[in-house]
Amino acid sequence: MLIILKLKPITILSSGIIEQKLFSKEKRFLIKFLKIILEIFFTIITLLAFTVTLFSSKNLYNNILVIVWVIIFLVYLFTILWLVEIKKMNFFDVFKKRSSSNILLYVLLSLFFLSLYLLPSYFVGTTFYAEIVSQALSFSERLGVLLGLSVIYLVTCTVLIPISHIATKFLNFRDLNPINKAVFIKLGDEKWFLSHQVGQKTYYLMDDPNPDKSSKFKFMKEEELLTQILQVENYENV
Repeated sequence: MLIILKLKPITILSSGIIEQKLFSKEKRFLIKFLKIILEIFFTIITLLAFTVTLFSSKNLYNNILVIVWVIIFLVYLFTILWLVEIKKMNFFDVFKKRSSSNILLYVLLSLFFLSLYLLPSYFVGTTFYAEIVSQALSFSERLGVLLGLSVIYLVTCTVLIPISHIATKFLNFRDLNPINKAVFIKLGDEKWFLSHQVGQKTYYLMDDPNPDKSSKFKFMKEEELLTQILQVENYENV
């Protein structure tokens, strides 16, 4: 616990994009790790909340509703998967015209995306959870049930979270994420993108924010870097 506190996780997680780019590889890995842990934690809490508050009665279960819901969702998922991963397009690339019908479609798709979290809660809640809580249980037994649900939803997260990332990328939510922003300086007419800290006072720069596309690299001392104007731009798959 003391080790975690020494790392100042709140300070790290609340840091801006330029601060994060100035971190070492180890500290940036820690940021990603903490964000994954928090995402899993809040996903499990959300699923548990839906299960306990909305879907604790087995009378709510409807087999036809589940089948239709799953079919529609699979069509939705494979469509956006094809658009995002194969065609490299998001919603605004497909529907370029900002008409009222397209705005309505965007809202409906966003709401349907939320059903991603309702479906597992609905199925587990109206079958497994509803059957157990219909019996007389002590407080410790109820806690055990919630722990069991948490384990189920922890496994569910291995599928749920990657799917949610694809959906947020299609809906363009990811543009709000600092991960999709690159920090650079200009030296003459050239852009040099900040990659990561090397050692204590040296930084690694590239001519492209994507390491696989970079052809030129350079190192810059911290004192020289901090005299430059740092700029930020959106970039896909940084």
